[in-house]
Amino acid sequence: MIRLDPRQVARPYSAAHFTQVTKLGADGRLDHWVHCDWSDVPQETNGYGVRVKIDGDERFFKADDSKFRFAVKAPETVEVSVRTRAADGGTPSAWSAPQTISVTKKGTAPTTPTQLTVVGKHRRAVVKTEDHPDADFRRWCVYYSKTNNFGTATKSKHSRSNRFVVDDLDNGDTYYFWLTAEDTSGNESAKYPASNTAGVSAVIVKLDDDDTDDSTLAAPTGLTLTKVQDTDEDGKVQTFIKMSCTAPAWATAKTTYVFAVTVGSDTFTVKSDDEVARYRVQKTGVLHTVKVRAIKGHGNKGSWSGNQTITPSKK
Repeated sequence: MIRLDPRQVARPYSAAHFTQVTKLGADGRLDHWVHCDWSDVPQETNGYGVRVKIDGDERFFKADDSKFRFAVKAPETVEVSVRTRAADGGTPSAWSAPQTISVTKKGTAPTTPTQLTVVGKHRRAVVKTEDHPDADFRRWCVYYSKTNNFGTATKSKHSRSNRFVVDDLDNGDTYYFWLTAEDTSGNESAKYPASNTAGVSAVIVKLDDDDTDDSTLAAPTGLTLTKVQDTDEDGKVQTFIKMSCTAPAWATAKTTYVFAVTVGSDTFTVKSDDEVARYRVQKTGVLHTVKVRAIKGHGNKGSWSGNQTITPSKK
């Protein structure tokens, strides 16, 4: 067996490709994903260390190959450098020369939608529109009100799909709807219809016996919170809250879950395809309050569970 002298491991080349894309995080705040890659070293290694400096604050990560991405909040100045680890786990190479990028927010609005149809059903409205043409399209935003006045409308955020549901509406009432598009930089388009008093109307009413059940959808039960800690290659401890619950009786394979984590005056949401999720703790020693709800495949939201609390510590 030939062992590689870690002192001979080549220093990786400077990051040759450094780009920036953006998206919205689950908590509704803007995340800018910075992508970087570099040339592989000719020797065998067991991965690369990635040092990210954001306005003076350093963080360390491990990459299995010569590509890596990470999220930052705009506006920031980011500096990245890379080093190799020897295949036998020996002393790492020196860091590469740092590469920098300024993370900024796109300033132009998305294309305005031109189509909107709404059908009222039992306690909800089914909204349909066309596919959005922009490459950086993120999601649709629906505004709805019981009066034909955009100034009184409530905003509801939805997915990229051209068919979705607005629920928790009152039967027997007429609602008026407007539609906007949001891009991955958080910019919002002009609304459709353009007039503040020309919303698309729909009456919310139970159409037939096959429409949604009258009963309130029960909440998940058995919400438990557990502190979990991971250590990266440079010894930095990262703290998470593992959140798990028991599915309600009405849940199916298409049911999804939303965990709401409140820290001080801020609330963050974590979406999951099953009954387990993790939330990365930003500050230890602080009370975290968590609740969970389940969502049917067509979008109807179940009730929130009761709150559970945890104060994760460093140790």
